[in-house]
Amino acid sequence: MNKEQKPQIIVHDLDDAIAALITSSDMNIAVTLVSPKGAASYAGSGWFRELIYLAREKVPDAQFDSILDCSDDSGQALAALREGLTAIDYKGSEKKLIKIQDIAHQIGTEVLKIDYSQALDLSLYNNKRSASRDWLTDKLTKNSL
Repeated sequence: MNKEQKPQIIVHDLDDAIAALITSSDMNIAVTLVSPKGAASYAGSGWFRELIYLAREKVPDAQFDSILDCSDDSGQALAALREGLTAIDYKGSEKKLIKIQDIAHQIGTEVLKIDYSQALDLSLYNNKRSASRDWLTDKLTKNSL
């Protein structure tokens, strides 16, 4: 992984993203917004690109990056690279991964990993800002940020 590891927050829609970014900005914590598993295949890379663009527009002071999960779909991974996303997660064969990493490197994109087992899934909470605050506070308390 090339980027500094930040807390990963799974966002399903713009409300999730805004709640996560307002909270992380208030706490002065950089986060990574990540798509749900396999989102490139059912929502598309354009959806995620626009979601991130709108989130950045709504919370301009937030420090964050993002990763789209392309699962093992090399076509979706290449589409995401064409869409201009800054980072994707690709879980295909090693041979295809090497090719996608090379293409990504050439255009300034990264192939990173989403750790869903450690990420906060905001779709599980009604009060998304409160859930974000509690989760980030817990991360700070455990000194894992």
